[in-house]
Amino acid sequence: MIGLDSSAPRSAVAEVNSSGEPQPQASFKAILKDLKQCRLIFWVHIGAMTFFYLAYLPLNMVASGYLLETWANDSSISVDTRMESIGNILSIPLLMSSACFPLFGYFADNFGQRINFMYLSAVALIGGYFGLLFLPPIMALIMIGFGYSIFGTVLWPVLVFLVPERIVGTALGFVNAVQNFAMTLFPIFLAFLASSSGNNTPGVITLLTCATLSIASVMIMNRLDKLNPVSLNSKDQKALVEAVEELYTPKSSVPLADRAISEDDEINNML
Repeated sequence: MIGLDSSAPRSAVAEVNSSGEPQPQASFKAILKDLKQCRLIFWVHIGAMTFFYLAYLPLNMVASGYLLETWANDSSISVDTRMESIGNILSIPLLMSSACFPLFGYFADNFGQRINFMYLSAVALIGGYFGLLFLPPIMALIMIGFGYSIFGTVLWPVLVFLVPERIVGTALGFVNAVQNFAMTLFPIFLAFLASSSGNNTPGVITLLTCATLSIASVMIMNRLDKLNPVSLNSKDQKALVEAVEELYTPKSSVPLADRAISEDDEINNML
């Protein structure tokens, strides 16, 4: 098969789709063209997702050292025993998410309230990181696990309701690229904070800051969502999909970019 395919004329490969129409060719320019169509709420959602994941994914990296300094700091106990205790309680958020992901997925599918769930998730993360600074760590990690269980379930499906079906794959790929790039640099920054300060408290405060920025992003999303014909809090998924397809279907000669500017003007008037 590989040999036959490689020997076929280049112009004959993937030129038409099943309906006989020209098959679009993947290119960086085509990807940028697709992303340029996306409305402002999509870009704000990317920011919210990035802050949510920056607030959670480096947790074990930061919290293990922080708890060793503050909670498991009894020098009469061996470091190995203390690290084992820290590892046990750091498993709490993942254990909670294993149990709660299907539950919150069911709630989002059947009751909607996606933006409200994002608010709840951000509040739980903020409370969890405050708790890590001032409360017993088990309570704090339960709150962080609760927050992760919500945003890990709700954030990704929302993307389907923000972009038309034809560019969902492009949008998902771009979001992953942004997050991976951020997660490449963020641990380096956290390591710099720890080495320069000599402890992990600034790292915990940085994660708390990311959680705070996530709720700020959700607040902006909520304002933008009010401009949509169907709210992201709606449980009618079919109506949400139809609404986003209609928003991205040209109805006049006004370019999408100009309509995006009009959207920005309307937002400024609201603010």
